[in-house]
Formats: sequence, C-alpha cells, structure tokens
Amino acid sequence: MRKPVLLFFMMMWGAITCAQTTPALKNYVSLVDATRENKPIEKLYIQTDKPYYITGDTIRLKAYLLHADYLTLSSRSVIMYVELDDQEGKPAKRMMLPVESGLAWGDIALDEKDIPSGSYTLRAYTNWMRNFGEDYIFKKDIYVSPSAGNATLVKANFKQEGNKVETALQFTTLDGKPLLVKDMELKVMDGRKNLSKDQLSTGMDGTIKVNFDLPQTINPITIQAKDVTKGITDATTLTIPVTINRIENTDVQFMPEGGNLVAGIKTKVGFKAIAEDGKGTNITGKILNSKQQEVATFKTIHAGMGSFEFTPQLNETYTAKVNGITKSYPLPIVNPTGTTLRVEQNLNSDSLTITIITNQILNNTTYNLIGQSRGVVCFAQTISFSNNTTQVLKAARPAFPTGIARFTVINSNHQPINERQVFINWNDQLNISIETNQPTYSIRDSIALAIQVKDKDGKPVQGSFSLAVTDDSQVKTDSLSSNILNNLLLTSDLKGNIENPNHYFINPSQKQTELDNLMLTQGWVGY
Repeated sequence: MRKPVLLFFMMMWGAITCAQTTPALKNYVSLVDATRENKPIEKLYIQTDKPYYITGDTIRLKAYLLHADYLTLSSRSVIMYVELDDQEGKPAKRMMLPVESGLAWGDIALDEKDIPSGSYTLRAYTNWMRNFGEDYIFKKDIYVSPSAGNATLVKANFKQEGNKVETALQFTTLDGKPLLVKDMELKVMDGRKNLSKDQLSTGMDGTIKVNFDLPQTINPITIQAKDVTKGITDATTLTIPVTINRIENTDVQFMPEGGNLVAGIKTKVGFKAIAEDGKGTNITGKILNSKQQEVATFKTIHAGMGSFEFTPQLNETYTAKVNGITKSYPLPIVNPTGTTLRVEQNLNSDSLTITIITNQILNNTTYNLIGQSRGVVCFAQTISFSNNTTQVLKAARPAFPTGIARFTVINSNHQPINERQVFINWNDQLNISIETNQPTYSIRDSIALAIQVKDKDGKPVQGSFSLAVTDDSQVKTDSLSSNILNNLLLTSDLKGNIENPNHYFINPSQKQTELDNLMLTQGWVGY
C-alpha cells in the first residue's frame, strides 16, 4: 500500500516543482525530505478492550506502531514499552512488548495489591520516539474502580453563589440503581486539609444535598465520601472533585491567523476560553482599542473556541472585554511591519486559497511557501512582492491526504515567519460492517460474525484490526471520545487536550467552522 501513496505524492510534487519553484526552493525541499527520511517519526496508538476497568480486571491491548508520514506499519523498532502510571506520575506497572511488523499485543493484570482503584495514565513509547520529546509518547487516561460488588458511581452538580457552594450528590451502583438510605460520611477537603466533616443519609433516589463555604485557596477542593452504614465493612472512600467554574477565573487567549498582528492588515483572530476545570467555556465580548472604542465583537461557537476579524492599527494596543468579567484580556502586540498568512478552504472547491499580505515595500525580495502533511512536502512555491503587497495563491487540495496540512512562509534566510494549519478531510475512512449469524442467542451459545471491510470506493481491504466484545450494561462507550482515527489524523499533531475529538468527524461538513477554529487555536504557531 505504501508505494502507490508515495508515487501519488511524487507526481503532484513533480508537477509543482517544474512550473513554480526556484533551484533554491528545490534544494530546501530536498533538505526537508532528507531530514524526514533520515530521522523518521513513529506514531503509536494503543487500542484497549474497554475505556475503564474495575480492580481484578485485565487490560487487553493491541498496539499499532506506524510511520508518521504515510501511516504505514513501522519496522524500525522491535521493542515498545507500556507503563501504567498513577496520579503522581509513578509507574505502577511497566512492561516491554515485542513489536512485529508494527504490531504488538499485551495484557495488564489489575490486581488490587499493585493497582488500587483510582485514576491512571497508560503511556506507551519506543526508545526511538523518546528522541522527539514527550509530545510523541502515546497517553490515555484509564480509571480503575473498586470491584463490581462495591463499585459506586457518583453524579455531582455544583452551584456557587458568592463563597457558598451547594451540590446534590447522587450515589448509584454501576447498573444505575440508587443507593437507598445509606449513611455516608462526607469530608470537604482543601488539598490534604480537612475543612468539614458530616454524616448524612441518602434519600430514596440515592441523593444527598451538601452545602459548604468555598475557601480562598489554590489547592483542589474535593469531597471524600464513605459508606458507614451499619454492617458495611469493606466500603471504599470515594474522592469527588469539586468543579467550580468561577467566571472571573476564566482564561482567554487570542491567536492571530498566521502568527502575528500586523498594522493595517485585516486579520482573523482565533480565541479560546478555558474555565477553571480546564475545559472550554462559552463567552461573548468585544475588542477595545486604547481609547476604549469598540473595534470588533466575539462569541464562542464550540468548546470555548471562536474567531473574529479586525484591522489592527499602528501604535495601537487592544484588549478584550468579556461580558460578566471585570478584568480585561490583552491581545498580542501589533507589529509595525511584517507579513500575514491566510488560508481558506471551500469544501466545494479542489483548491485552497492562500493569501500572503505585507505592509512593506519588498522590491527584489522573495519568500517561499511550503505546504506539508505529516512532514511530507505536498506544495511549494516561490513568492515575490515586486509590484504589489498581496499575493493570492491556489494549492490543489487533492495534493494533501486527509489530516492536518501545515503551510509555512519562509524568508530568504530559511527562517519561518508565518504558519497556518488547516484540516483536510476526504471522508476516506474504512467502512466496516459486522453481521451475526442469528438475531438472538442463549447463554453459552457460540456467536459467528461476518466482518467486511471496504474502502470509500467499496473495494475490499486487507489489514490488521482490533475487536472487543463487552457487556452494554457494564461498559458504556463514548462516541465523541478518542479513537484511532481522530488520534492519528488530528489530536496527535495538536497541542493540549482536545475535548470530544470525534465530534469533528461526525457529519464533518457541518463542523468545518468549528474545526477551523480548533486549527486556529490549538494548531497555532507564532514566530
């Protein structure tokens, strides 16, 4: 499968280089390609059989080790390391797995002595991956709950008014049955400090109402709950994080498209608002200049992200005023001179529109624009601002595979000065169908499955796949969470945590603006 893909890229690149590049640019592209081939990056994805576990369970996993450029199975590394780290980052278990043709399998026994209930991080890597930094190491959050007989789920909804916090805690079993009339010992904790202690009983719906004063602290506030009902001897202490999103503690960051605000050039600005719990939050507001005049308004669209446009002026400073928050947020400084980079994608067009603008007179000055996907150069063109300050280019979308396309403007000293990332989706994922040999089964029946895998054109596909069979009453899968598709194509190449990453792959044509805001913010690079 790799050779046809490689040929496709080379054919597209050959057509571009013959018509629109200089010898210096060809040499630069050759250097980029040589670096990628000499220091290839590996990507690793771990597929587990369940999203969460109970003590005594076994994590069954399959690993896919891939070349980052063409996402083909890697044969570079023959050993991979898998760790299960506790909340302090210490390995509770560590194992080495042999890798054969990019594939590996393994089991992690969750015995209660070594792996008590709590939150863990599954980390996996090869020695070669460690050369490229922590960002390339695979990580996945794993929660291990107490054994099924004692496992308890807690639903909490916190409300704050002033320094008063109130919540209703609902305690249920794993299958959703409320814990009726249970005596619960509750402790409100400021880090390790005990703020209050009380004993309350659950109602007929398993709910307890709790009120307490919120202290002035930077420590995490938690509630520890333990069933102390008479006759209960093996109850586990549950730790419930108190998630209070005080609006005045909202963090808002602004990221100009292409990296910089330049005086006199209209620019799109992406922004992201993050609440105290680390998740995106909805905000509205306006942009003010130094004279407190409104120059733009903004509003989040999804997951605390949005974008707006305005034209920054020379010797001006700008701040954002968020509705409901007294403090102001500064925007990046306005550069007196420079270049801006804008990339626009129309799903009904086969071309990307790339606009590069400068506010300087650049006679006999050339720049290079490089477009890459997974480190492979798919587009390159030399730019000259001889007679004007604006260059509008077209890049063929079919030259880029599904995934993140990164465009970089490079000056004559081979220094990057602007960068913009966009996501291209050809909806070319595999179509998998599973059929059983009969509609219903009895206990201990054998189940025969017919599994068929086809590509987007309906042609059968041969490959290596993972399959897990779980009980729907005990294991609930999240259709918006991370999976092999959104991890390899999207989240592994972006900074920070991506909330509900599969949201962008469900009806993707309707999520184009939301996805572009994600690229503007968590794909932002400034020079």
